[in-house]
Amino acid sequence: MILYLIKNNFKLMLRNKWIIGMMIIGPIIVIAVLSAVFQDVLRSYEGTEKFTIGYRLAEDSTFRPYIDTLIDIGNEAGITLSECTSGSVKELLDKNDYRSFVEFSNNSIKIYIIEGYEMEGMKTEYFFNKIIKGLSVNVKENDAIVFPVKQLSYIPKVEANDYYGIVFIVYYIWCCYVSISSVIISEKKNRIEKKFRVAPVSEVKLYLAKAIPCVLITLCEMAVTITATVLLFDVQWGNPLITLLIIFLMVIAATMFGLFLIYLFNNLAVAIGSAFAFVWIAGYLGGSFETYYYSSVSDKIKVLSPLYHINRALVEYSAIGKSDYTGSSIVYLLIISGICFFAGLIIAKIRKVDIA
Repeated sequence: MILYLIKNNFKLMLRNKWIIGMMIIGPIIVIAVLSAVFQDVLRSYEGTEKFTIGYRLAEDSTFRPYIDTLIDIGNEAGITLSECTSGSVKELLDKNDYRSFVEFSNNSIKIYIIEGYEMEGMKTEYFFNKIIKGLSVNVKENDAIVFPVKQLSYIPKVEANDYYGIVFIVYYIWCCYVSISSVIISEKKNRIEKKFRVAPVSEVKLYLAKAIPCVLITLCEMAVTITATVLLFDVQWGNPLITLLIIFLMVIAATMFGLFLIYLFNNLAVAIGSAFAFVWIAGYLGGSFETYYYSSVSDKIKVLSPLYHINRALVEYSAIGKSDYTGSSIVYLLIISGICFFAGLIIAKIRKVDIA
């Protein structure tokens, strides 16, 4: 019985050419546009390998006892710090080839971003943002200042077509729940759910009969889209086995999440709207729109988004062949899949009403 349901639902999903076209062509168009728009921005970031910034240190500055360590860390990050003791900031910038300037006061810093050197200014701001965060955390916990050197590593060089070619595949995978709409609409139109109540079909089979076709169709759609983006934009993916594993688990998690919302709200429009809102917020926090290494969102908030872990893992595999976010992204996907699957079944058994 379940094989018949899977086959029938698979056919229903294939009939909706608009959704299939959106899932295949949509990412290609978005990737093409964003890659062209942000190509120069990402390349200009790559061009800030090493540069010099000026700084002035107040006598009572919290940073004074640790300035030598700070200079060493800056050198490792490609930022040379040059001390200035007198003169206005404008005069110092006119006389020296500084790409940014920093003033250390008692317990804060002020960063000057120079026109024409915005990328260097952003890197300087990022550098000291990490320093300040590590400083405040360590003071509270240990009553001593320990600079978090390991946290100061920068995003590896990545082309715009690679970055957006990856993150928007991820984003569209999380929209795969729309494929299930064809099945839900058909069941509502033909009152199929009511017929299943008197048939010897368990809720698990009905659930899987919707989930499996959605997973298979989404995998096929993404295979076509990824192949097209590789050929058209030369998108570079990383470790093929890890990448395929993450994509496979992601399709399952996205499908289970979409089905869970459909069962939860018992209304297709509300479920799709809620799922879209979640994906948009998760994408915003996770770097789908604003690259996560430029984002001003706090790291403590970013890590709440599953798309942040997934995007970062796949982008870093593309750029350097490894990522510290592989484990967290897989754990996130397994948790989402498990919770949504069992929660959806529980809701279906409790309600026993038409989910369409």
